[in-house]
Formats: sequence, structure tokens, C-alpha cells
Amino acid sequence: MNIEIVNELIASLESAGELSIKETKVMALAKAYQQLAAENVALKAGVTYFAYSPEYGFDYFKDKQSAIDTAQAEIDAYREDADDGWSEDVQRVSWGIVIQQAQGFDAQGLHTSDSQHTYQTCNYRLVDSVETPATDRIVAEAEARGVEKAIAHLEKKFSNIGVQIMNLQWLADSLRKGASE
Repeated sequence: MNIEIVNELIASLESAGELSIKETKVMALAKAYQQLAAENVALKAGVTYFAYSPEYGFDYFKDKQSAIDTAQAEIDAYREDADDGWSEDVQRVSWGIVIQQAQGFDAQGLHTSDSQHTYQTCNYRLVDSVETPATDRIVAEAEARGVEKAIAHLEKKFSNIGVQIMNLQWLADSLRKGASE
């Protein structure tokens, strides 16, 4: 099945008028498939690559081959200097995909009394490079089902654990709710 077939299916169901329960479920699955396909495209298009070596440092690239070429050039440079054997630094040469980046937040100006300058301060946090809400919902649902299976197991094995069961059910509900926000 490919995205064109899914799009045709959705168009067909939307033009059909009132849907049966089964058709409604098929429509929901088709729309979830659409969302996942869109996320996949965003992941592939929005990927940022990096290359790193102790000598070169760290740099970003828009395409995979540039990152690989840069890392290979650094290995080649180490090879040229390998008269006395390989440097241990060559093992730290790497390239890859950036999945999280530091992002500034909570910026504040700071003015000191003995200066006419204002200094900007802020905190940083790591954020995902690409948002994946459909994938996040699927993962959260799987986690919530796992918690509910644990609840069922505990209810069979133990008695008088109502509070713990309520807490676990709250966790499962929170997982589902958090993924939908």
C-alpha cells in the first residue's frame, strides 16, 4: 500500500456520505497512515547531519554525503600524519544525524550598576529537531496498553491494591493524554 492508494481511499470514503462503523475505523486508520507518511517526509527532508573530529571540531551539513566526506577527509588527514602510528584522536572522528539541538528559552536582560551595558542571559534545553506527533501518539498508546496489561496482571496476583491500580490507570490515561496535546 502506498500514499496514493490511501489518499484515494480517503477521498472515496469522504464522498460516500454516511459511513458504517467499519468504514469509520478504516478512515481513521487511513488518516493515521497519512500523518505517518507526512512525518516520514519531514524526517527525511528536515534531517541535519554533522561531522566531528578533535582537529576539525563540529559542523552541520544539509546532506549526508557532505558529512561523510568531511569525516573521511579528517581520517585522511590523520593518515598523512601517521608516521608514528595512528593518533588516538582518529577513533573520535564521526558523522551522524542531529536528532536534538539546544534551544534558548527564558531570555532576560541583565543590567549591572557599574556598567552601561545590558547583558542577555537565557537557559537552554535540548529539543527534538523534527516533531513527530503521529508517531508519538502511537508510542504513547503502546506504552499505555503495557501499563494496562500490568494492571490486569497485578489484579490477578494481588488483592487490596486498589490505590496502586488507580495510580497505574492514571499513568496510562496520562500517557494517552500527553500524546494528544
